[in-house]
Amino acid sequence: MAVSKVKVISIIGVLKALDEVVKICGKSEVFHPESVLSFYSNVENFLPIPGISPYKEPLKKLKSVISKTNIKLEMVKDRDFEVNKKEVNDYVDYFCTKLEDYLNTKEKIIEKIHNQKNSLNDISHFIGLDLNLSEIFACRYIKVRFGKLPKESYLKLSVYKDDPYMLFFPCTSDEEFCWGVYFAPLENISDIDMKFSSLYFERLWINETDGTPESKWDYLKESIEQEEVKLAEIEKKIENFWKSQKDQCMRFYTKLEEMSSAKVASAE
Repeated sequence: MAVSKVKVISIIGVLKALDEVVKICGKSEVFHPESVLSFYSNVENFLPIPGISPYKEPLKKLKSVISKTNIKLEMVKDRDFEVNKKEVNDYVDYFCTKLEDYLNTKEKIIEKIHNQKNSLNDISHFIGLDLNLSEIFACRYIKVRFGKLPKESYLKLSVYKDDPYMLFFPCTSDEEFCWGVYFAPLENISDIDMKFSSLYFERLWINETDGTPESKWDYLKESIEQEEVKLAEIEKKIENFWKSQKDQCMRFYTKLEEMSSAKVASAE
């Protein structure tokens, strides 16, 4: 690419006309702004424009919300697109508020699905125990602990054969752990908890619920399916919202980038 000659041009005017002058220079596509403080050696009588560009904050807000999605902002050419500060702020507020509402709803649904899947995995280890969970949790004088023991620890339970409360009822197992439950009277539970803790028992917190582990599993499975439908619906809403706003958003984004990079400090 050939090197083009450039000319240094100084523009003098009133501060309230700065925005309009910057817009005109930018549209011409032949101006490259430079800070006078770094361009001239003698800048004793020069002062920078006071204040911060009013376009930086809405630009930052727009980018922040967009960063939470897979949307990619791109600058577009539209010479006829003219907006003032109020129009910029109004649109960015509208767009960001609407999109954030959708994203917050989506995040809550995803978190709920994640928690329910964890609960589903936990309760799956106790399917087969002939227990009514609501009745167990309703006991006033007996405490119950659901959890897992390393297989090595499970074999060591024989050490406590003389303790009538050191009884572990296994339900499922794999190569490393045995999942099950133990019970103890209220006045003995602290001591029993300490003994099982020394055997590396990991407690799983099963939420209070009616019915058996099987009914709890069925309930969670159905609930997860319902939340996944809601997730698909909110993702569709986000997709449709972006389709309806894409062109306008890109125009505002382009304008914000141009005015912010030009370091405009509007006096409007």
